[in-house]
Amino acid sequence: MYNKFIYFCGRKPTVLYKISFIFLIGLIYFCKRPVNSQSEYEQKIEKLHEYYKSQIKETYEISYSARNVEEAVQNFLKEVTTQTNEYKTLCDEKEIKEIFLPNNYNTGNITSFQEPEEAWKTIAIRRKFGLEKLERKLKGKKLELQEVKIKETRNLNALKGYILHPVVVISNQEKISIQEIKLIIENKGQFKVCIVSN
Repeated sequence: MYNKFIYFCGRKPTVLYKISFIFLIGLIYFCKRPVNSQSEYEQKIEKLHEYYKSQIKETYEISYSARNVEEAVQNFLKEVTTQTNEYKTLCDEKEIKEIFLPNNYNTGNITSFQEPEEAWKTIAIRRKFGLEKLERKLKGKKLELQEVKIKETRNLNALKGYILHPVVVISNQEKISIQEIKLIIENKGQFKVCIVSN
């Protein structure tokens, strides 16, 4: 019994030493790491945001722009009802990449963390489904714009962004609610529908 006790006591310090040694190695490794070290992903995002910031301009030339939010919505819906080939009253790929994305870089939404090409693909896919839904509801109909209300105004660096409550139109005495217009941008009095999604 005594020998067993000595044997047990002899093992115990060995286990403790091993645990202490592992803990000490981990502590040394942790202390060696720089306090403000960044991951590769964080460095990539920081570099991307620096790029976007460098592309911001005070003034832009926005094609087929409107004079206010309501007119931008009306012009866009007119295109939806008449044709589906090319939407001149909706920000195109160049305007998204050169105007919207740089000014959107610090909003925290998904496209603010994506390279321009990847962000455009994200927006374009959502836009496709949003336009298809709108066309099914509105194509070929005569519309009367009844209600356009701004839900929120956001400062997007050199732009202003307008988020709308659902737009209400009337067609043949039927009220239709439109929720697919997600964002209208403005720069120096130029308004244009920017983001459409389902």
